[in-house]
Amino acid sequence: MKIGNITSKFINRISPKPQVPQIGRIFSQGLNSDVFEKSGKKDLIDEIQEKRNFKISDYEHLTNKEKAQLRKIGGVMDIQDHISVVMSCGLAMKKYFDDVYGKDNYVFISIGTSPSTIGRVMEFCGVETKYLPISGMGVVSDDFKFKYSKEYAEFLKEQKLTSEDIANSGKTYLFTDHIASGRTLRAFRRMMSEVYGIYPDINVKYFSLIDKIRRISKDEELSDSMELSLISSHPQVFGGIPHLNFMELNLVNDTVMQKANLPSKIFNFELIEKLKRRKLLKYNPANENAL
Repeated sequence: MKIGNITSKFINRISPKPQVPQIGRIFSQGLNSDVFEKSGKKDLIDEIQEKRNFKISDYEHLTNKEKAQLRKIGGVMDIQDHISVVMSCGLAMKKYFDDVYGKDNYVFISIGTSPSTIGRVMEFCGVETKYLPISGMGVVSDDFKFKYSKEYAEFLKEQKLTSEDIANSGKTYLFTDHIASGRTLRAFRRMMSEVYGIYPDINVKYFSLIDKIRRISKDEELSDSMELSLISSHPQVFGGIPHLNFMELNLVNDTVMQKANLPSKIFNFELIEKLKRRKLLKYNPANENAL
């Protein structure tokens, strides 16, 4: 299939309609824009913005009136088609992992920002999910010497991602990157092995999200749409995971304290609502400290 055809299909599926403000425009207008003022009460938006991210527990504390206000914002952003693509792929992957590793017997780990929207599907369906902020590893050569970061090691410990945690859990850990070339994944795998003692093993897997989606999805158009979504800015806008260059891992504490942007929180709200309507929403206390 030609890339032009794929792009056309993808744009038709997830791009905002012409009469609706573009996501980029909405985001750039800021929180005091007329778009958000007309969509919901500002005090509710301010309250949500004070949270680092928007979780199932936050959803459960909303009143019906507040949910209606957030639905209006979601309608203005026009992200329903994008959420449908992400949710379809995420649910297909969850079914595959449930079948292969056993339900509740694996941990999904998003490397960087790109797999993060799929990670939200996993998280809100009750899969234990971790998000590791790290970026820029696509330029790493095979002989590059990684340096130990005490701060990043502590972050991994807080996320229960030490070699001891993994060995004692009895679960399979699925470290996930999006890119098909594998260079970032290869560099990350080497860093985790050489510096932090987490080696590929029977219960530690590293894989490309794109490759996995193409293998398990029977819908070629859906796979094409998801691939283009991953290489676009959508996961960066909606995933809620901050960027952290691999050369600055000592800054991880400041990085993870950054609050996610409003579009990513509305994305989570809309995704939670869709999963709840399909009776797929599940709270997992192990995800309470996830980014």
